[in-house]
Amino acid sequence: MSGSDFVMLIVGVSAFAGILGAWLFQKLRIPQVVGYIVIGVLAGDSGCGFIHGQHIEALRSFNLLALGVIGFLVGGELKISEFRRYIRQYMAMMLGAGFGSFALVGISTGAIVYGVSASLPAALAAGLVLGAIATATDPASTIDVFWEYRCRGKFTTAVVAIIALDAALSMTLYSLGKGAAQILTGHGGTITVELIAVGKELLGAILLGAVVGGCLAKILRRLAQKERKIAISIGVILLVVGVAAALGFDVILAAMTAGFTVINLEPRRSAEVFGLLRSFSIPIYVLFFVLIGAGLNVAQTPAWVWGAVVAYVICRTFGKCFGLYLGARFSGAPPTVRRYGGWALFTQGGVAVGLTIMASEHLRDAMITDSLSLSQMIIITVTATTLIVQLIGPPFAKYAAYKAGEMGKSITEEDILADWTVADALIGRTAPAVRDDEPVENLIRKFAGGEFTTLPVMNRDGQAVGTVSLAGMREILTDQSCWRWLLVADAMQSLGNDKLYPTTKLNAAMEILGGSPNGELLALQENGAPFGILSERLVRQLVAEELLANYRRDDNGTGGG
Repeated sequence: MSGSDFVMLIVGVSAFAGILGAWLFQKLRIPQVVGYIVIGVLAGDSGCGFIHGQHIEALRSFNLLALGVIGFLVGGELKISEFRRYIRQYMAMMLGAGFGSFALVGISTGAIVYGVSASLPAALAAGLVLGAIATATDPASTIDVFWEYRCRGKFTTAVVAIIALDAALSMTLYSLGKGAAQILTGHGGTITVELIAVGKELLGAILLGAVVGGCLAKILRRLAQKERKIAISIGVILLVVGVAAALGFDVILAAMTAGFTVINLEPRRSAEVFGLLRSFSIPIYVLFFVLIGAGLNVAQTPAWVWGAVVAYVICRTFGKCFGLYLGARFSGAPPTVRRYGGWALFTQGGVAVGLTIMASEHLRDAMITDSLSLSQMIIITVTATTLIVQLIGPPFAKYAAYKAGEMGKSITEEDILADWTVADALIGRTAPAVRDDEPVENLIRKFAGGEFTTLPVMNRDGQAVGTVSLAGMREILTDQSCWRWLLVADAMQSLGNDKLYPTTKLNAAMEILGGSPNGELLALQENGAPFGILSERLVRQLVAEELLANYRRDDNGTGGG
């Protein structure tokens, strides 16, 4: 089997096994992303060895695509209308959590390196780089948990905003820390050169994302077919990822800026795109996390590095929680965000792994001991800690959302249609039935005195036999002379094969209504008596009212503080 064929086999097996792992972990009430990673660990060098480092490297382009999709979707969560009101809080919490983890991880790991190497420059270099990497929170894992458990509210919005913002902070701190580390170890340029490189990496990514996102927003205004919308959106993500990678820009930040630009320039037209892209991205997520798990080789770690791993995890966890708490308290954030926000920031993945790969290139010549370079120590520490926090992070994010009272609040139109029945939609809206042997004159009076344009028709035994509507009586209405002798049976439309009952789910009812001429159908009781008239327009109205009421309940409630 050729190398390319084996890589495709890895893609297929990883995706399939990852989905099975997610299903198993969901049965155990553990977030599905943990299942993806565990399958990857079992398939990688730490497990059966099915996936090796060269295979992961061969799929590096796929990982860039995954990071681009993740960044684009995270950017789509950041609406200016919601973001503007709380930007001061978000910035304060992001800085608190970021600098808290940066300081504690940097000091603790630097002290351990100094104890091993007795070299202050090496200790400072390791502390600066590892502290910067520790500030990054994996957006994919946390967002995946929020989507899986349909979380929505002030807490969820705050966490998503903090995660989006700390990507830029971690990139900035890493670039500065990496430059300082190279200078300290004698392998770098001047601080001015390093600052210019940081500016290029961050500002270039933001500019690229904004330009491409603005172009996509204009294109979406002119497209009606959802298939073309999703196709052009995927093409745009590929373009952003390709250009960013070629120019050395941050891929996640560029894609995030593109998503942010699109959702704020065209919120209505792009909403469908983001929904379709989330569905499309599921296999990408699966393979992405399986590959992350496969790359976590912890079998050949020097004993003293485990001390750095433990210190990293503990200090990063405490720094995130305490730092965010201070920032939230200082900025007056809601109590739920203050208490539980830090618990949702434990995950570490794409950004940290990307920074580690960069560190392996930039710091490979800086040595800590005779047999271990600074880049190798960083790779081992970050991969081991990524395994740990990726396993504990999603359950803690779920716990935080639960304690904040925001699980199950992201209600969509599809959720309501799947949950409600015809009886739920027709409560208090039952149209009065008419007999088929009544004169049309009586029918006209009922139409004039009521709110309904379609009425159910029953026979003398109380059984439904059809419906009669104003739209179907146009010719009769123009000739009043026939009203007294013409019967309802002469004007009614007989029942068709498609029937609705009070227990019929609204999503099934909407499919049936879509095939009716006027978008209205008679619902029958089990005994054949008329129950009421259900219309597609009425269902859409009720669903919109329920969605609006749900938003208002969240805004006025205590779930988000």
